[in-house]
Amino acid sequence: PHGNDMTILKHTRKHLTTDILQVLDDDTSCDDLEFQLHGGQQMEEGYVEYDFHPGVPIEEFSCRDLEAGNVAYVHQSGTNLQLTLQVSDGTVPSPIATLRILAIDPDIRLHNNTGLSISQGGAARITTANLSVETNAVKQRVAILYVLTEPLRYGELQKQGSVGGEWKKVESFHQQDLEQGRIQYFSTDSEHRLEDVVEKLRFKVQVGQKVLQNNTFLIRIKRATIKMRTMVPLQMKNKRHRNITSKELEAMLEDPNSTPVPFHYMIIQAPKKGNLELLGNRLTEGFGFTQDDLQRNHLSYSATIRNSQQAEDTFQFRIRAGEQHSPVYTYTISIGGDPDAPALTNILLTVPEGGQAVISKDHLFVQSMNSMDYLYEVIEGPAHGRLAWAASHGWASREEITEFTNDDILHRRLLYLHDDSETLEDDIPFVATRQGEGSTEPEAEEVRGVFRVSILPVNDHTPVQVVNKVFNVVRNGQHLLTTDDIAFTDKDSGFSDSQLVLARKDILFGSIVSIDDRSRQVYRFTQEDLRKKKILFVHSGADRGWIQLQVSDGLHQTTALLEVQASDPYIKIVNNTGLVIHQGSRGSIDSSVLSLETNMDIRSDEEIRFLITTPPRWGTVLKGEQPVVAFSQRDLLAGEISYRHNGSRNTRDELQFTVEANEVVVEDTLAISVFLDTHPSPLHIINHREIYVFQGEAAGIKEEYLLVAHEEIPPQDIVYLVSSLPVSGFLAMLQHSPDANEQPSLDPIQSFTQEDINNGRVLYLHSKPDEKHDRFVVDITAHGADPLEGVVVSLVMLPITVPLEVHNITVLGGGSTTLSTGILNIPNAYYTALGMEFRVLEPPQFGSLLSSKRPEDGELHSFTWSEVEKQQIQYRQDGPQAQGDSFTVLANASEMDRQSQPRTLFITILPRSSK
Repeated sequence: PHGNDMTILKHTRKHLTTDILQVLDDDTSCDDLEFQLHGGQQMEEGYVEYDFHPGVPIEEFSCRDLEAGNVAYVHQSGTNLQLTLQVSDGTVPSPIATLRILAIDPDIRLHNNTGLSISQGGAARITTANLSVETNAVKQRVAILYVLTEPLRYGELQKQGSVGGEWKKVESFHQQDLEQGRIQYFSTDSEHRLEDVVEKLRFKVQVGQKVLQNNTFLIRIKRATIKMRTMVPLQMKNKRHRNITSKELEAMLEDPNSTPVPFHYMIIQAPKKGNLELLGNRLTEGFGFTQDDLQRNHLSYSATIRNSQQAEDTFQFRIRAGEQHSPVYTYTISIGGDPDAPALTNILLTVPEGGQAVISKDHLFVQSMNSMDYLYEVIEGPAHGRLAWAASHGWASREEITEFTNDDILHRRLLYLHDDSETLEDDIPFVATRQGEGSTEPEAEEVRGVFRVSILPVNDHTPVQVVNKVFNVVRNGQHLLTTDDIAFTDKDSGFSDSQLVLARKDILFGSIVSIDDRSRQVYRFTQEDLRKKKILFVHSGADRGWIQLQVSDGLHQTTALLEVQASDPYIKIVNNTGLVIHQGSRGSIDSSVLSLETNMDIRSDEEIRFLITTPPRWGTVLKGEQPVVAFSQRDLLAGEISYRHNGSRNTRDELQFTVEANEVVVEDTLAISVFLDTHPSPLHIINHREIYVFQGEAAGIKEEYLLVAHEEIPPQDIVYLVSSLPVSGFLAMLQHSPDANEQPSLDPIQSFTQEDINNGRVLYLHSKPDEKHDRFVVDITAHGADPLEGVVVSLVMLPITVPLEVHNITVLGGGSTTLSTGILNIPNAYYTALGMEFRVLEPPQFGSLLSSKRPEDGELHSFTWSEVEKQQIQYRQDGPQAQGDSFTVLANASEMDRQSQPRTLFITILPRSSK
């Protein structure tokens, strides 16, 4: 759907999706469509794999797997690669299509690194809000690996295996773990500190093979102020149950003179070989006990394991008292050995491939001091063989064995038979249970384990040819014979292909000699000799012939023919895929872009020279950082040659060149395709504010409330799509008629542009007077830029008249009182922010309104909301004696041309005492 190009970060994997590959077939469902990859899988460049079989290249996959996101491309090497695909409905194949793949170097940048603050002994999650990196991946969810480079001093990094699962110590994690909230720092430092400390988490970040070194994440640890006065390990000796009291555990505050407080112990990690119990109830992580429980003998430990040897158990806890806390402490419990506990012998059994062996008492046996009567139940049979009963004359029974006894083992009746597969190990999980009298506690008498079998490989496979091609040589010349020309593999486990021996007979059209001694013909050599380039073929005679080879692994043999073709010397360009780069960027010209084949005996890649005869018009060819017009095959294979585009808007470029070696010359042209940067920088939200609307009226959505801009995109091309309409009103566009005499119209809308906003044409009309809030949601789009989705625009409804509340007051005759916001109030933040003014419509008859800040102004006829907020306005009773007074005011917002209703404030005047 988006062209025939895909970008991937080097040495990473990217899912192939329907955004990259799409099939259009009107009469066939996705379930019946299969993709085929053509041209073979170039493992050294990259390959396609299933998510559920990583590392195994595939050459076909279904449309349903593509839709499910199960198919991924894995990059191995090179810059400009391609996949050739075809899709079929089972009868008619589609035309062949080529997906060009541009592999770019990863760019890693730290995005968030806020650090963390925790208390000593505490644990806190590290999320992407604290720590994250950004890459230059294009529509690719790439694996970002964080690795600790130095040991931590005061705690450990932990990862949660699953939601609600156990936290385990790790030294590396992925950014996906941070996104899922599965990484935490746990302060394990139990030392009593006199001041806070800082943990410096030093790490590196890896994407593919690119590494961002020398990064530090700071964790500030607030020191603990509770410590242990007493912590004595619990000695169980020969008991299964014992109390833990204040003789074993007692906490104290750092300051011995401080007021005693109740201490609460919280279990961080429960014991694993027994149960911690409070009044008989088991305590697990997150539960706890108090110092008072210890003093009252309420806490106990019960051992659940039975070992003939002494064992040790632990649990971790932390103490709190109000806002104070302790470090994490580990409490040790010593469990005495039980002479009646069963002991297990479980020793690896070795069996030849396809053979059998007796399982004896030396390999598997369970016994205790008072019993050898145990029954073994096979939980799951072996995967690469079977258990059988030993019959007479070395034969084995055919029945499936699911249980056996110690008596069967002692009488050598139990056999393991291997199934002759190419495997190196097998295992048998089992549970052994004590039988007979005295076995009243079945769980205590159970022994579980896995019996393991090691398979000795046997040479039973014939070598198979895996490289078979025509061997080309210069007529009457010579050429190295290597594993690039002929190679074999052997499927026997534990066997190395390098040990294969190749033997040949006499040749009528040449000879095979050692590179170290050309006077001596070689009739036997190993595949390792071919790999190390020690074998040389010298041609003489007929131009075409076959060499018969006998290939042996020491036991099995196979015969192969190597076709030899002699001709004039040549150089062929067998791969010229062209270079694909982004505008203004740089692309590597390596063996994935240009590769050669020659029949000449060239030992050094320096002997093959490239000469640029017509340089590119819109860029430069570089070796390292220097422009060049010539370079060698060694330079190309080492990845030192590149093309740098000059940033112009030309989508095509090319360079013409010749390749020369031993006076043989070939010409060709390298095509260069340039991806123009169609994605400019993202849209920017400049203004995004609440919009105030008078109840039942219309309000313009102006650019000071809603403004999105882009330096390359004009306002008319920035489009707002309303995804959720307002519920207390509607959006409308002010449409002006071409006829100047006609009134403009208002048309309901679901989309508008930034230009419409800037020109004051977008309105919101309020239609439900009782509602005080409304909102609508927009997606903001522009061609060539990523959309801004789900932008919420909030609207606040204002009363038509200014709300004014007055509260009557009481004053002593001849006294005064301040008019605060509790007496004169405007209960609306929008209006109060406008700088309201109070006008005195009817002044008081028996007193005066005065300013404490400006007493020289005398009686006031107006004052501001700000003066009321600052308590600068007073009523003073200074007229003749009266029982009451009043004055009438009006609140005025001149900026909005809005006023309140007149309000009269009544004053009760209390007579002064005559004493």
